[in-house]
Amino acid sequence: MLYDHRRFRLEDFITPTMRKRAASVQRQVWDFDATKVLDQGNTGHCVGFGWADWGICIPISDAYANADGNRIYYESVAIGGVPNSEDGSETEWGAKAMQKNEKRLDAYAFASSVDDIITWLATQGPACTGTNWYSAMMDTDSHGQVHVSGSVVGGHEWLIRGFDLNEGLLYAVQSWGQSWGLGGFFTISLADYTKLFDAQGDCCMAVELPISTPTPTPTPTPTPTPTPSGCLPRIARALGI
Repeated sequence: MLYDHRRFRLEDFITPTMRKRAASVQRQVWDFDATKVLDQGNTGHCVGFGWADWGICIPISDAYANADGNRIYYESVAIGGVPNSEDGSETEWGAKAMQKNEKRLDAYAFASSVDDIITWLATQGPACTGTNWYSAMMDTDSHGQVHVSGSVVGGHEWLIRGFDLNEGLLYAVQSWGQSWGLGGFFTISLADYTKLFDAQGDCCMAVELPISTPTPTPTPTPTPTPTPSGCLPRIARALGI
């Protein structure tokens, strides 16, 4: 993929003030309207739905629905050069769709560490992440938590909406409808997420318009291009993989 000058490293956006504030925050979970949990059904459109979830989540809440998740997905694969493809998309293509067609963001930034993700979550808002998805993650435990074990069944895009450092958890939103997890919500341990992130996962942050985007310093430098996150369809649950 060609280097895009708008593709910043998250660390270039994080100011000393943000780091100082984040250091005192043990728990931050951004509100997400439970009535707006989306369902991508048996499509592989999770990148579109992940970014629609980003739009639904505060600090600015958009009235996105399932049709919007599908639309954003098709916008993303067109931007990625594979129009109408059903083979999945990438986190960055989704960001470009939100930037170009949805007009919902200015610049976007990719994290290079989980600590930077926590700092952003503590001070700014939610984040879209693309990771491997394991067979044991197809359902949550009785507490609504997924666990990284079993075999990799594909890549998946999902929304991180907060954290609790005392519990060692990230709070997240799924795009498999309200019948999955705890009404569409789930948690994952920081340890498990770190495994996913370190295994060529990606995590993208953006400031939603009309909030102005911080000017990064020093000059932004390119981040490694992650492997395509892919899009795991919900049908995998029915197939038992």
